[in-house]
Amino acid sequence: MKVKRTCLQCGAVWYSEKGIFGDLTVGDVFFTGFFSSVLKGSFIDISYSQQQIRKAKRRCPNCNSEIFTEIAVAEQEKVDHPKQNEESITKEIEESNLNGNKVFYLSVFLGWFGIDRFYAKKTGSGFLKLVTFGCGGIWWLMDIIFILTDQFKDASGNIIKMQGNKSIRAAASLVLFAVSSFLFMLSIFFLLTKERDNAAFEKAKSFLQNSEYEQALQELNTISKGYEKYSTVEAWKRELEPKIDSLQKEQGKKNYELGGKLFNEGKYNEALLVLEKINNKYKEYNKVDNMIKAAKMTQTSFALTNFMNDKTSVNGTIKKDTNYSKLDVSGKVQILSMAIVWFASIAKNIKECEGFQNLELEYLDTDKKNKLKNECKKIASQAKNKLKNDQRRDFPLLRKEYAKLMDELLWKNNVEVKAAGSGNSRLEFTSGIFANNANIDDFQKKVLVETKVKDNIKFFRFKSIAYKWYEHDNNYTYYEYNTPADDVEISINE
Repeated sequence: MKVKRTCLQCGAVWYSEKGIFGDLTVGDVFFTGFFSSVLKGSFIDISYSQQQIRKAKRRCPNCNSEIFTEIAVAEQEKVDHPKQNEESITKEIEESNLNGNKVFYLSVFLGWFGIDRFYAKKTGSGFLKLVTFGCGGIWWLMDIIFILTDQFKDASGNIIKMQGNKSIRAAASLVLFAVSSFLFMLSIFFLLTKERDNAAFEKAKSFLQNSEYEQALQELNTISKGYEKYSTVEAWKRELEPKIDSLQKEQGKKNYELGGKLFNEGKYNEALLVLEKINNKYKEYNKVDNMIKAAKMTQTSFALTNFMNDKTSVNGTIKKDTNYSKLDVSGKVQILSMAIVWFASIAKNIKECEGFQNLELEYLDTDKKNKLKNECKKIASQAKNKLKNDQRRDFPLLRKEYAKLMDELLWKNNVEVKAAGSGNSRLEFTSGIFANNANIDDFQKKVLVETKVKDNIKFFRFKSIAYKWYEHDNNYTYYEYNTPADDVEISINE
């Protein structure tokens, strides 16, 4: 909206523009000029934005008074008095006596903290810029642009102008922007590091007062070498090392005595928990290590004993699992896979039990040592035979159940899946699409990979895959796989 203003002090008349929310501001004018210029295919039209600033002037262009009257005028009045309007909008805005180049460098290097605005005596906005760190860099960058385009004003509303080539200034500002941003981020990093070090220092101090030496040392080890009190940190560390060493020896002795007592009482699980806390620098650690190995031997024997007493087949385990029927195909396959992982864990325990036969266990009582070894050897042998029998029994069941799950998964592709052959070792896919060899090749290379069937074929120890285009097709395509026999022990890696 155009308004006609009359100064009550000197009588000068000028025209101005008002927006919906009041007089146009410098920011409104800059962005208006910027986007208009972009649409014209150029960068920032300085003269255009300067003209708009003059239109938005809220002071008398003659005496700089703010006491005036205003009335809204029609566009026609502006046309009827072109000369008067031209004079009112081209009247020069006063130039500030502040050094524009100085303001520019202050803005680039210290603008994050509002120093450029403090220099221009704009203390209110300077303080706001300080507490917001230049509004996260946005305000900092905007002020640099205003200074480069001669639109930055001092507290009196006068333009602060720079001297020199503007294009060179613009290029220099980009370089300075990158350098200043890096320095700013570096300073933030150092500030955060200092805060972290201060917090660690205070925590260590508190731990020392409470004689919690190990916790104090942990905090001290996190403090960086550049910390201002690092000499104190090093002194505390030197004092703490012998104290902690003494404490560890004392605690090691207590744990050794308690662990030995529990071990002799046959409480091997509890003994193991206590013994594993002892530091390997403890003078009697060889004895501790022997007791730990012996305790693990008994744990392994106990696990194998439980396995020997378990008569449930995989099929029975699945039926007992009430949640199995509620799972999707992926979840059910995972349950089947866990059965094979279980076999692998038993095989690992058997190997460990066999390996214990070679342990010297020189610090243990001879009778107890021989008893442990004989029990472990016996249970390992029994478990080995049972594991083979269980695998021979359960692998065919696992393959049959897996085939049912694949049939459920691939029914939407009109493909029927079932396990066939001796021990359900052949996985058969039946569909009319397999009359075409190209479809078989595509299914083998893509579908089986996408559904992870190809990985599970070896995992469940299928011997072959067959493709039929009808159920009683005897002339079918098949692929063979060299998988281990069902009773061969499974490794964890497999």
